[in-house]
Amino acid sequence: MLARLKETYPALSQRNFRYFWFGQCISLIGTWMQATAQQWLVYTLTKSALLLGLLGVAQFGPVMFLSQIVAAFGQCLHSIRVTNSRRAHSQPPFSCRDIYNYWLL
Repeated sequence: MLARLKETYPALSQRNFRYFWFGQCISLIGTWMQATAQQWLVYTLTKSALLLGLLGVAQFGPVMFLSQIVAAFGQCLHSIRVTNSRRAHSQPPFSCRDIYNYWLL
C-alpha cells in the first residue's frame, strides 16, 4: 500500500514529509473532534440554537477575520516585490490602499 501511495503522491517518498503529513492529518482529526464535542456539549446543556451559533462564531470567527487581513497584507508585499524585481518605472506602483475597499469588508 505504501508503494502505491508513493507512486500516486511522489512527495510521500520523503520520510520527513510523510511524518509531517500524517501528523497533520491526526492533528486535524483531533481539532474537529474537539469542536464537535464542544458544540454537542453546549447544545446538550442549553438546548439553545443561539448559543450554539455563538460558539461557532467564537470558534471559527477569528480565523475567518484574520485570514482576510493576512491575505491583504501578503498581496501587498507580493506586489511590492514584483514591482521592485521588474523595475517597472513606466507603470504606477500598486499601493496597499487599493486593497482596502468598502465592499471587501
